[in-house]
Amino acid sequence: MDVHAVELAVLSGMVADRHLLTLALNEGFTPELLSHPVTQRLSRVILEASLTRGVALDAVTLAAELQDRGLLSPEMEKAVTALSMTRPPTAAQLVAYLELLKGWEGRRRLEAVGQRIQEFLAGHPRAGTYELLQFTGEVVADLFELQKRRLL
Repeated sequence: MDVHAVELAVLSGMVADRHLLTLALNEGFTPELLSHPVTQRLSRVILEASLTRGVALDAVTLAAELQDRGLLSPEMEKAVTALSMTRPPTAAQLVAYLELLKGWEGRRRLEAVGQRIQEFLAGHPRAGTYELLQFTGEVVADLFELQKRRLL
């Protein structure tokens, strides 16, 4: 399964079954685990409509909710259509998919830290002690945050 299919399966489960929605949240689901801005926005709408307002969602009510918020772009319509055609996972599958998403998100964050290091080295070839200490402190904090997220 590719990343997009896993993301859609998780969202499909969250829409189809409140138990799966609760399970996903208990297992650490956040919209930031998703790799694409469209699926991140979609997940935020699903969470807000389902949890805050208690709205039952399906493809029609989800599209209406997105329309009300001014978020129903052609790209979002494609995502809703794909979501409606995706079979919801079982509870065990959902947990496994969330672990995949956490791993992929951790890798994206680690790549971003690596990119920041490369940019710092390229832009500050003769950085002084203070700049270097400040930058490495920020990078170490980012790495600790990445480690903490992975352990949760």
